[in-house]
Amino acid sequence: MGVHPNTMLMVHLKPDGLAHKTYRDILAASGVKDGDDIDIGGQSYHHRIMEGDYEDGFQVSGDDGDIVLLTFATYGYGERIAWADLVRRTADLTAWAQATCDRFACTYIISVGANYW
Repeated sequence: MGVHPNTMLMVHLKPDGLAHKTYRDILAASGVKDGDDIDIGGQSYHHRIMEGDYEDGFQVSGDDGDIVLLTFATYGYGERIAWADLVRRTADLTAWAQATCDRFACTYIISVGANYW
């Protein structure tokens, strides 16, 4: 099994209230079940709620209770993404996060990270 790097575009939603309830409410409003991805701007975003400060499956750090959505901007050696595409994806994610936080009382942080599989 080989190991390869991935670049992830992520948003960490930080609920003002109960994290698990907010997570369930966001999933219901998005029309997805826990195992389904959320479509944002034509991209599929995996989602997790942080149970501690590190999520081993996607190798993501954050605060306990953060609701994390991520998509792979690149997947493997040699892959690249045009800056304009990354900016567009970030704008789509920002618009979604702002609307979601307005509705579900949270704040958000958008970031780029990496993991290895």
